[in-house]
Amino acid sequence: MRVSRSLARTKAVLVIGAGELGSLPRLRKMLALPSKRYRVIAVDGGWLACRKLGLKPDLLLGDFDSLPQKFHHQAMTSARAVLRFPIDKDESDLSLALKYAIQGQDPSGSEMIFLGVTGGREDHHQAALFEITRYASQCEHQFKIFGAHSDWFFLGRKAKLALRLSRGQTVSVFAMGSVVRGLQTRGLKWEGDRVKLLRPSSRGLSNLAVSERVTVSIESGCAAVVVPHNV
Repeated sequence: MRVSRSLARTKAVLVIGAGELGSLPRLRKMLALPSKRYRVIAVDGGWLACRKLGLKPDLLLGDFDSLPQKFHHQAMTSARAVLRFPIDKDESDLSLALKYAIQGQDPSGSEMIFLGVTGGREDHHQAALFEITRYASQCEHQFKIFGAHSDWFFLGRKAKLALRLSRGQTVSVFAMGSVVRGLQTRGLKWEGDRVKLLRPSSRGLSNLAVSERVTVSIESGCAAVVVPHNV
């Protein structure tokens, strides 16, 4: 894998947290695409996940309450840059990482890929979704979570997503902002054509892929397409 060793503009930013990783072989395969060049940001205890994946972070940040003390020196010296924040603060470490991830990226839409930000502690899981939704609502970047149990793809205004899936695979589409308008889907059992989704609501739960190519687009708002593994 080619990993950027600078904080310059790249095709994709890889943000790695301390949550559940899931299958390491699966992640290595997904990240090893030859066309990708990553800027790697490790969030606190996410440094341990970087080590498992054979990655050296360009930036390591956090208050370091989830990184065991015995790894502090090794972590600090392995990263190109380190930012330490106090434990008592108004923002989560992931929120701070998102700010740095956006900096220097092409405003027309770079990929923001997240690992280790779902699963584990439910409050951290939910907080991560809140933060990513906030940025996905404001930016044209592509926000993706490759989770231990599901993959998440966030859609902002006038965004379109194309996925290659297995027939019969479960797909859910949820409103993450207050209202999603103009939802259109193709390749799903229950198609949407300019559908309006409201939050909070379970509408959009457990659709099924009837084609190997599934597309989802929205006109406004912020939506998440959730694809569970092995369902």
